[in-house]
Amino acid sequence: MPARAICLTILMFSLLFSSVSQAAQPEQIEWDLSEIFADEAAWESEFERLSGELEKLSSYQGTLGKSAAKLQQARDDISNFSKALVKLYVYASMRSDEDLRNAENLERLNKARGLYARFGQSVSWFDPELLTVGSKKVEKFIRQNKGLEKHAFDLRDILRQEAHTLGLEAEGVLANSGEVLSGSNTAYSLLANAAIPWPEMEIDGETVRLDASAYTKHRANPDREVRKAVFEKYWQEWNRFEAPLGQLLDTHVKGHVFLARSRKYDNALSYATSGSNIPTAVYEKLVEQVNRNLPSFHRYLKLRQRMLGLPDMHYYDIYPETVSLDREFGLDEARQMMLTSLAPFGDEYLDLLRKGFAGNWMHVYPQ
Repeated sequence: MPARAICLTILMFSLLFSSVSQAAQPEQIEWDLSEIFADEAAWESEFERLSGELEKLSSYQGTLGKSAAKLQQARDDISNFSKALVKLYVYASMRSDEDLRNAENLERLNKARGLYARFGQSVSWFDPELLTVGSKKVEKFIRQNKGLEKHAFDLRDILRQEAHTLGLEAEGVLANSGEVLSGSNTAYSLLANAAIPWPEMEIDGETVRLDASAYTKHRANPDREVRKAVFEKYWQEWNRFEAPLGQLLDTHVKGHVFLARSRKYDNALSYATSGSNIPTAVYEKLVEQVNRNLPSFHRYLKLRQRMLGLPDMHYYDIYPETVSLDREFGLDEARQMMLTSLAPFGDEYLDLLRKGFAGNWMHVYPQ
């Protein structure tokens, strides 16, 4: 599935299911991860199996240019290992998401991340070696062997990035840096979702814990004083962690700069867009168009201000509805709206989505 399609689906889920009424609880409100692994013991067994197969992936080094069959065998096994590893990681990540304070779940997620790093190191030789085989020979292999057709895009994409692919030793070093470079993301996630003691406040006679989900909901409160208080209380709590958050951001940015320089890109933007083969001009044009159309956005804000009858506009005034709609959407209706909106993606995509709806694949409410 294309990355943009996955992102769009996730966005649609978040928008639609954030409006689901909690008054009428659906039968299925939490995901059932047993469809991925029956239990933690099954996960551990698969983890051990994959850990033992890493050495096999390294054994293909030096064989890629020998024949089309050898190239296919290496690519098939690497691809199959990668799929199994994704399944392992998804289970650990989703189990951890159920409660980020659970030490066992976090340990399992860290083991999956470690295996990912070791996998990257075990196959770090592949791209440099394929480049030595050369595009002419690779294309010949693809023509000779139908089994390589499913790998053709990936093989050509590796060849496309020849100028930014390093030698064997350097690629191994970069592969080993993966866990370290992802540390800022992990620390931020734990801080934002498990460590910050979110404040409570009374809203419409109810005691509300102002975490990210509650903030998203109550910043749209029709009462301006309420949403102002929500805004201030929520961001005051973030402000208490300004120093560590700033350091995490600084480390994150430096990680991008490190990778860009290591791979000989002009800057971090070139590195970020290269993987998807997007010219930096596309990004720059997007920024240019946003800036060019800011006057229209400012007109919209003034119109919103008049419709809400406000003397001035603040950040917390851009979220409340400008018209009244006393309506809640049930889970079944939200599902149907999503299927309708994603119809242009085609039947194959929709059938997979229906399969997901039919199973216990969703965590309907924030946890």
